[in-house]
Amino acid sequence: MHLHKKLMILVGLCGLFWSHGALSATTLPPWLHPFPLSTLENQTRQPTPDYLLALSQITRIQGLLRTQNERRLSGQLLRSTWELASGHGPEQGFEHFKQQLQQASAEILFECASRQCGASNLWANQVFGYANLLGVDSSQFYLAAKLGSDYFALYAVRRGNGRVYLHLDYLQTLSPEVEVQVSELSWQERLEQRGYVSLRAASLENELEPLLQDWLQSSTANYRLVLHRAAQGSDPELLLAEEAALALQARLQDAGFTQIEVYSVAALVPEVLAGQAWALTLIRLP
Repeated sequence: MHLHKKLMILVGLCGLFWSHGALSATTLPPWLHPFPLSTLENQTRQPTPDYLLALSQITRIQGLLRTQNERRLSGQLLRSTWELASGHGPEQGFEHFKQQLQQASAEILFECASRQCGASNLWANQVFGYANLLGVDSSQFYLAAKLGSDYFALYAVRRGNGRVYLHLDYLQTLSPEVEVQVSELSWQERLEQRGYVSLRAASLENELEPLLQDWLQSSTANYRLVLHRAAQGSDPELLLAEEAALALQARLQDAGFTQIEVYSVAALVPEVLAGQAWALTLIRLP
C-alpha cells in the first residue's frame, strides 16, 4: 500500500475515534447538573490538540496571554455557557458546580476570585473564546479541577448589564500522561518555551544578579526586564519606580549583562503583582 493511502486511512481512523470513540464528550458527566433555572446559551464540542488549562492568574504581556502555571492537554472538549436567572449572582452558580465537583472527589488544582484572577476580557476572549463572558473583574470566579483523566475549567462572571453567566470547559483527555505542567520546568526552560518568565526575587540587590549570572553569560539573545512595583499610582511613586529601574539597569550593566534592557511599569499592571511588593518579568526579544 502506498504511503499516501496509508496516511489517509490513518487520518480517517483518527477522525472516527474522535467522533465516536470513548472520548466523545457530547454531554456532561451524569452527576454534574446545571444551576436551577439557568438557560443554556451556547455549547460546542470539538477535539482539541493543545488545550490550555490555566492554573494561575492570567495577564497579557506584549499582546500575548501569560500565565504563571498551566497545563497543556489534548482531548475532546465540551464547552457550555449558561445564563443564570435574574436574582442569582455569579458566586451562587460557581458554588453550585464547585460543590458537585467536590462531592465527586475531584481535585481542585487552582481557584481564584475577583481581580486576583486577572482581567475578565482575557478569560472571555483568549481563554474561553466567548465574548459574552466579558464582565466586571471584581465579580468573577474561576477554578480548575481534575477527576481521573477528565479536567474542568469553571468560570462565573456578572456583566456590566447585570446578566450573570456561568461557563464550563469539560475536557476528556487522551491520556493523563499527555499533560505538561509549566511549574515543573525550570525558569530557563519556561523562558525558552514561552518567551518570558516571571522572576520572584525577594531582594533585587542580592538575588537577581546571581540568578541570571550563569545562564545569561552563555546566551547571545537580547532581553527586556519589566519591573513591577506596588504603589498607588501617584507621580512621586511612579518616579521612584522609574529610578529603581534605572538603578537596576546600571547594576546589571556593571555586572556584564549588557543584553538586558530594564523598564518600569510601577503598579500600572496590578494583576501581575498579585499582592506582592515586587514582580519581575524577563522577556526574550525576537
